[in-house]
Amino acid sequence: MSELSSVTIALQPQRNAQIPAWLGRAAQAHFLHTLAALNPILSSAIHDAQGAKPFTSSTLIGARKSGEMVQLSERDKLYLRYTTLHPQLTKVFHRGMLPQWDGSEVLLHNQPLKVVSVENHGLWSDQSDYVKLVDHAPLHYKVTMNFTSPTSFKRTAGGFTPLPQPELVFSSLLDRWNAFAPFRLPDWLYDTIHRDIVIDQARIQTETLSFARGHKGVVTGFTGRVTYRLLCYGEACRYLNALARFAKFSGVGVKTSVGMGQVKAA
Repeated sequence: MSELSSVTIALQPQRNAQIPAWLGRAAQAHFLHTLAALNPILSSAIHDAQGAKPFTSSTLIGARKSGEMVQLSERDKLYLRYTTLHPQLTKVFHRGMLPQWDGSEVLLHNQPLKVVSVENHGLWSDQSDYVKLVDHAPLHYKVTMNFTSPTSFKRTAGGFTPLPQPELVFSSLLDRWNAFAPFRLPDWLYDTIHRDIVIDQARIQTETLSFARGHKGVVTGFTGRVTYRLLCYGEACRYLNALARFAKFSGVGVKTSVGMGQVKAA
């Protein structure tokens, strides 16, 4: 059984409807509700833990957007993507949660969507483990990342930074790796990240999401394609390439469990 997973759930709406465009919280709630029924101890530990969660959820992928709403049609084929980062959670996810979902219904914003298939291949999917990510990491001196959902980073003084600064992106990845992997990457890698990565090319735009009423819970993030140049060699370069490949499992930045910070491998 792999330690990491990325799975796409194919869905078909059961009726025509118009619902809010951002459904990351609903996708997260579906994940945690299923987990709680299967393993309440693990679910409580994840829910109560501070900081990043050992899973990510996407918002609904493929729906036709109209402003802050999306149109659902019975003819649509839509997707949710989930990833898991911890070996124990990945085991429960594949052996318990996915079989339970297959052929069932997902309720998002009170709209039923039938699970057409659980796809472990094709769009967005992969399985791996931490050792393979390091052992198979190339020594590329340019790495490209496609940020497919709004990505942002919390500032120490409050607020958010919606920019793909190398030290923010790669420090976020290293933090998650060392939080959930069975082995740590060396702490000196933080110095390398701050010193030896620069942006080579970037094409991004910003988008503002609201997670609550009023101004509270409003986060601006960036999406787009960014290429980073690595100014290091040997072991450090291999670790950074491993982190870049890890991004499609871990997500980047804040609120990855509710759909932000999704990364697609370039």
